[in-house]
Amino acid sequence: MSHKVWYIIGGLVALIGGIAALTNLFAASIAATALAGYLFIIAGAFQIFGAFSPPRHGHRVAQSLFGLISVILGLWLLIDPMEGMLSLTFAIAILLILSGGTRAVAAFSYRSSAKVILLISALVAIGLGLLILISYPVSAMAVLGLYLGIELVFIGAALLTIGMTGHDHLAVKPL
Repeated sequence: MSHKVWYIIGGLVALIGGIAALTNLFAASIAATALAGYLFIIAGAFQIFGAFSPPRHGHRVAQSLFGLISVILGLWLLIDPMEGMLSLTFAIAILLILSGGTRAVAAFSYRSSAKVILLISALVAIGLGLLILISYPVSAMAVLGLYLGIELVFIGAALLTIGMTGHDHLAVKPL
């Protein structure tokens, strides 16, 4: 099979998964929480193993501790996905507000049209974060699933487009 076919298959799988996620936001939010749990466990395990692999650095204890914290966090997300979903949603809301605030401050250091778009981006992020917090904890039942569904739909559309058009439209030709 050509690589175009793999892009098309991957695009269809992502698109179907995204549509499925958008039709059941609660189930998709639970799935996103579980996925985050597994990823924290895997990342933590790599950190712990890396801390004791040669060449050894002086940060073995700190790296092992961070790895252990990641594994514990991942296990907690898997053991109590409802509480994990609430915590992840709250963290996303706070991160949106903080990143929006940072962008708003940064926007005033620009004199060009970048200032306007950066300020709009900041206001959207702050608005989304506040919207999540205002409707919290109910928003936790849907936010992660909504993000997952939207991401999968756009990834699916991008992969399908690449698969159907091929690499003829690349700005830089592959080696």
